[in-house]
Amino acid sequence: MSSPPVRPAAPAWARPILVLLAVLFLVEAWLWRHLGPLVRRCADLIPFARLKALAARWVERLPPYAALAVFLIPLLVVEPLNGVALWAFAHREWSAGVACLVAEKLLGVGLMAFLYDVCARQLRSIGWFAAMVDFFFHLKAWAEAEVAPLKARIREAVRRIAGGGGFLARIAALRRRIFSRF
Repeated sequence: MSSPPVRPAAPAWARPILVLLAVLFLVEAWLWRHLGPLVRRCADLIPFARLKALAARWVERLPPYAALAVFLIPLLVVEPLNGVALWAFAHREWSAGVACLVAEKLLGVGLMAFLYDVCARQLRSIGWFAAMVDFFFHLKAWAEAEVAPLKARIREAVRRIAGGGGFLARIAALRRRIFSRF
């Protein structure tokens, strides 16, 4: 992938908004990257391996726009959860609202990641879809570049604070130990 083109600097008032948008986009990208394999592992626990393989073979034989319809089915299934979450928040049922949002993210992102893997060849053969996917990869690269200075400052601040020992140093050591296993 080539480096993003040089763009004019944003006005000072827009910079915090752009950084926030970049962070939100990166959170979605992180969810896509990490929840997809988790959902695949959960799906592997289902004892219907033959049925799953049959479904994957069936989807791979579909024409491009039929594969697109299959790829979009999770949106139709999980998007109503956002309405349920909104209703729950409106009725001050905070835990139910958060549970609906988490379920929507887990199911939606995980299922779409699985289906994209299965349907990628057909989906990439649709010109506008391939252009859209490439645009989102470009957007992800932009977001990472936009947030990189902020992440570096946060890491430096944590390093300075954790360098003094105490509670934050123990948390940093625990985090390193946990993530070293992955």
